[in-house]
Amino acid sequence: MDIVFITLFTGLIFLLTLIGGVLLTALLQRGSLDQWQPFGDVRFLLLVQTAGFIGGLAFAGLWISSMYGASFWKALGLRRFPFGLLIALGMAGAVLSIFVQAAQKYLPIPKTLPIDRVFNPHDTWALAIYGTILAPFFEECYFRGLLYPSLRRFFREGFSAAELRDWRRFFWIAAAAFVPLTGILALYRYLRAEPWRYPLTACLLALLAGLLADPLLRLWSAVASGLRDWIRPEYPAMVLTGLAFGVAHGDQLGFSWAPMLLIGVVGFIFTYARERTGSIVPSWIMHSCYNGILFVLLFHFTKGFHDFSQLPH
Repeated sequence: MDIVFITLFTGLIFLLTLIGGVLLTALLQRGSLDQWQPFGDVRFLLLVQTAGFIGGLAFAGLWISSMYGASFWKALGLRRFPFGLLIALGMAGAVLSIFVQAAQKYLPIPKTLPIDRVFNPHDTWALAIYGTILAPFFEECYFRGLLYPSLRRFFREGFSAAELRDWRRFFWIAAAAFVPLTGILALYRYLRAEPWRYPLTACLLALLAGLLADPLLRLWSAVASGLRDWIRPEYPAMVLTGLAFGVAHGDQLGFSWAPMLLIGVVGFIFTYARERTGSIVPSWIMHSCYNGILFVLLFHFTKGFHDFSQLPH
């Protein structure tokens, strides 16, 4: 349950920062925001994400130290590595990035993706710095530093009776909370003249998830127990971490299966590096260089972040 509480707290920080940022901007502008759209302001959203990740990491550190008496940073494996190894890892990340770009030619990648909308001459330098340094660190802390060890432990040990009770309780609380949130979202879209046609269906699915929580959790535990008999627990944990990494980028990719699959494979490779070294530093270096090559290519094809009329994929 640790990863669930950390995820929920991080999401709460995101939400509070977003609301606080909008209110503060309105206060500074004396209530007049004109045509400002928070969800279209890239730099504002980068600040919100940074605040959310910092808050989430701070909570994770306090949670792990208080619950287990362990250092969060030591759990992440933050330590020094030989400089030559770091160079090799960076080169591996760069080669991986080029390979993925080449592989896209043989897959049904959409001509346009939702992430294309955030690139413009005004914000792309900020995105490049954030996406090359900060975003990889935050994502590696979460996926390789928190999610992967949690999944590995599950496939190694399974659920205890107490954990099953906690997960059942969580499913029911989440299902109950989802119903009013769905109503708020439906009202929001209605007021924006974008009526959502399926709020009742979404509520029923949430309640169904609560009802099926017990058999699904038992099935999930049985599958993990069966896998332990013929495969090391690291492998399914690495696969699921990679898949989660791909799904987490789904909104940027329009939930198109081909680019999500590629990102999932990249996430698996990063997780493998973390498993082999016991640290997120190698995966962070690979991730940063992977993203860095993407921005170098973008810089080249957009003539120095100026011409975004035809973005390459």
